[in-house]
Amino acid sequence: MKKIHFSLDIIIEIGWLAIFLLSPIYFDTLIYQPFPTAWQVSFYTLLQITLFFWLIKIIFNFSEFKNEFKKRVKYILPFFIFLIFVFISTLLSRSLSFSFWGSYERCFGFLTWLHLFLFYCLLIFNLKTKDQLTKLIGVIFGTTFFICLYGVIQLFGFDFIKWEVNPSESYRIFSSLGQPNFLASWLLLVLPLISLFFFYCFNFWRKEKKSILFPFFAFLMFLFVFFVLIFTQSRGAWLGFLSQILILYFFLLWYFKKRRLFCTSLIIVLGLGLILIGLNIYHFNSPINESLSPIIGRLESLVYLGGATGRLRLYFWQDGLELISKKPFFGYGPETQRFYYISYYRPEFAALEAINSYPDRAHNDIIDTLLTTGFFGLISYLLFIGSSFYFGIKQVLKKLDFSGLFILALLLGVFGYLVSLQFSFHFFPTAVYFVGFLAIGVVIGVRPSKLVAIGVRPSKLTSLVAIGVRPSKLTSETSHK
Repeated sequence: MKKIHFSLDIIIEIGWLAIFLLSPIYFDTLIYQPFPTAWQVSFYTLLQITLFFWLIKIIFNFSEFKNEFKKRVKYILPFFIFLIFVFISTLLSRSLSFSFWGSYERCFGFLTWLHLFLFYCLLIFNLKTKDQLTKLIGVIFGTTFFICLYGVIQLFGFDFIKWEVNPSESYRIFSSLGQPNFLASWLLLVLPLISLFFFYCFNFWRKEKKSILFPFFAFLMFLFVFFVLIFTQSRGAWLGFLSQILILYFFLLWYFKKRRLFCTSLIIVLGLGLILIGLNIYHFNSPINESLSPIIGRLESLVYLGGATGRLRLYFWQDGLELISKKPFFGYGPETQRFYYISYYRPEFAALEAINSYPDRAHNDIIDTLLTTGFFGLISYLLFIGSSFYFGIKQVLKKLDFSGLFILALLLGVFGYLVSLQFSFHFFPTAVYFVGFLAIGVVIGVRPSKLVAIGVRPSKLTSLVAIGVRPSKLTSETSHK
């Protein structure tokens, strides 16, 4: 029985590692939509296979699962409540098939949210050991490296695939994620973990006075990811990255009780924010000059929102709010925005974007949630995110040791991602990492001493996927540290 239980644990672990590995990497050029459809098929398939073996494990040891369920049900309940409101909105939708299955271009209907919920449960109930977390970190770092490497290859014109938009000409990288804004949002999730890895390696080198190779490698990894983030030219992600820095800065000031500096810095940031708003109001119709550099032009458009993209976003938000006022409680159902935005088409859209083009998203996570699931859906969605932050931050505030810093890095990634979503929307790879990071943060927050490998050397984390590390070996090294 123990051998069967151990084998099932191994298979389940391989399943979620494969999901983290393949979700942002896999695409298929043999189909019309090489990205969303491929992501949906790979995620559904891997998750369903993993859930099948988890179900077998539950059947073999139902009493243990029953006890664990009683302890952990409070962690999954907020997500389940949100899923209920997504389901109700789906049933009330005028296009039931779209709301249930999702559109071909986005594939983000109720069925996707159901799979994300099951993925969340899978991690909450099965992520238990330091060895599992070490392997997961290795997979995330390895995936990040290959995605960024492919992005740089695209930028310098050595791509083995000829895309409709050439990154070497537009200077906008999209790597394996299909769109620069999507890539940038995904990078925001992993960048704080890369930064924590550098901090950990540098601190280890400073104390042990051994080879500087690991902190040097970690710093190069950070620069590599940051370089790719810059050349996505995603302004929403740039704002998300800036928000991560500011939140970390204010958190550290508050945590170390630098009250005066905290208040002074807050006044300065709020003042700069008001100046930015004033500049946008005064110079709304100012043209954006991209003649010197595309990146300089994108930076300038952060100050003046009167450009084409900024105007379109404002129109989408305005129209979305009007639609919400007509059906505020349960929304219109997932994936139905396209059927209602078409009635708000303006001739000006032809000049700003393309003839006869209209949105299938509001390009704002809050407005999109209100449109699809209404106020009840938005409240439960925020409750799910807020509860996950609460369970994680409890450990951060208790002690800012490595486990606290690890949770802080996860939550910073999620926070920056959510900021970028105020100008974009969820899609498969980022949603998988978004839900996964919230689940990991909750589990570590509840069981920090059993999960965070504080004694693991940096060399253990630099391996691409540390699957070959035996739990017994890892435990012995940790105990000798």
